[in-house]
Amino acid sequence: GSLFNLNNALKTVVFKAEPDWNGIDTVFMTASDVASTGVSVQTAVASFEVTVTATNDAPTIAYSPVAAIVVAEGTVAAITGLSVADVDVAENVDGGSLTVHLSATNGSLSLNVTAAALHTVHFLAGSGSGDALMSMRGTAGSLNALLANLRFSAQTDWYGNSSIQITVSDGGNSGVGGVKT
Repeated sequence: GSLFNLNNALKTVVFKAEPDWNGIDTVFMTASDVASTGVSVQTAVASFEVTVTATNDAPTIAYSPVAAIVVAEGTVAAITGLSVADVDVAENVDGGSLTVHLSATNGSLSLNVTAAALHTVHFLAGSGSGDALMSMRGTAGSLNALLANLRFSAQTDWYGNSSIQITVSDGGNSGVGGVKT
């Protein structure tokens, strides 16, 4: 095409990085003229770097219940299949932390908190035993080890609907965009 058309086409070129990738990439461009005048083809090569900055992705909560949770008043039910993750924290060199908040209505929550768990998870609210509300901070792996043993104790002399709420925050561990929940 003409030089005018080629320059207009170049104005629409967009660089799109792979999802969850950041760093420096190099773009190479080659331009050749057409040898319509009998002169040999001339080629020019240029390159430039594109810096892709990290963006803070929101943490995720996975829950894969086997069936609806039904528990008799005053008894305990295991809550299985619950985990948290964050792609930014996973790639963070210093092993960044997540904060998990759990709450229950018409009952309480308990975890299997061992002495070893207390070295890797810090409780901000509650103790992990018989709490209607608890908050804890740690690595995704440490938090998931505790969440694997989550139990709901239904309130004595209560029947009806109860709920358990979980939120997870990354504290803005990585990239631009601030704290994500």
